[in-house]
Amino acid sequence: MPDIYIPNYAMNGVKGFLTPSLDFVATGDLQVLSTLDSNRAVVRVEGEWGYVDQSLQLVIAPIYDSAHPFDNGYAEVSRGGRWGIIDAAGREVVPLRYDAAFVWDSPRGRLFATVQEGVLSVLDESLTCLFSTAVDSEWEVYCPNDGAYSLLILKQAGSYRLVNLQGTEVLRLPASIQDVVGYFCGGLLFAQNEAGLWGALDLQLWGPPAPRPLASAGRLTPCDGRRREKDSWALPRPAIQTEGEADRADGGVRTAIAFCYEDVGRFPMDAEGWCVQKNGKWGVVNVAGEVDLDFLYDDLTPAENGLLLARKGECWGLISRSGQVVFPFVQTAFGHAPYPDGPYIRLDIPELKQTHFFSFSNLSTPYKTLPNDALANAGRSSPSAN
Repeated sequence: MPDIYIPNYAMNGVKGFLTPSLDFVATGDLQVLSTLDSNRAVVRVEGEWGYVDQSLQLVIAPIYDSAHPFDNGYAEVSRGGRWGIIDAAGREVVPLRYDAAFVWDSPRGRLFATVQEGVLSVLDESLTCLFSTAVDSEWEVYCPNDGAYSLLILKQAGSYRLVNLQGTEVLRLPASIQDVVGYFCGGLLFAQNEAGLWGALDLQLWGPPAPRPLASAGRLTPCDGRRREKDSWALPRPAIQTEGEADRADGGVRTAIAFCYEDVGRFPMDAEGWCVQKNGKWGVVNVAGEVDLDFLYDDLTPAENGLLLARKGECWGLISRSGQVVFPFVQTAFGHAPYPDGPYIRLDIPELKQTHFFSFSNLSTPYKTLPNDALANAGRSSPSAN
């Protein structure tokens, strides 16, 4: 069976998916909802969720109310409002009994986390509990997949903290911080202050270690109650900087990029740049705070292949990091804007119920045009060159 390139594609009333060569494969009653990972793809059958392999054989029965795609052998699933984690054989690695359960990569390998009755627990792949801590009803947990750090960002009682995998608090963000973006970018963390403006805090200018443990939650584990002690490494507390107060956030954390932006993108475009908004227009700044792309756009979103999806007025196009137009601006809505998807750029034509696929070698003429049932009720205006 060919690989799945675009799942959940329907043509002329028939469910299926597209292959990398843009051939349509019908899937009958199966609604394929993800690409393959660990030889598993999410499917929905009569309202229930399960998984098929590359031959489209059901290998994990559709018994779930919700199911996430597999990622390196694990997937988050729910049933009856309870969440857990399964492996590619369908075994419950983390039982389905939690308010929340998630899995992510870290420099320490695969990690699991659960939340139940106000307790957050973090476990390694052997299900050893690394630490547990109490969380309130407004808890937030971010697990940045940044190869330089083994850290979580926690929000507890209105305060953001960075903790390591021993449960040790290594940094508490200033009380003025109201929101964060849960990704590190070049050692920086983008945050919003109490004035509603966004900037970046420097997580690399830290002095000698002086970690302190989080308050105990009173219990350790959803599993076997063991705490891992062998890894004593901890990131240090921030040093008091010698710069003037204007260069620091309170608490000794250095402000690396001034808090002067009205909004920021929720994902970095790469390890060195971030989309930000100033005076109602979007551009790109690098980790030094320098403007890499001028503030010329009404919207700006990182896309694949190092490109940016940009909007001017009602028209969307694709540009490079330097601002060069890669795909011409067309009048359409965000959900139908030109978007790089692997080897092709996709462009929906709602009024024709069609999707154009352009190859990067020829952006003037579609490589292939296919019917797209998802556009049947889109009701958008006709794309036109800008």
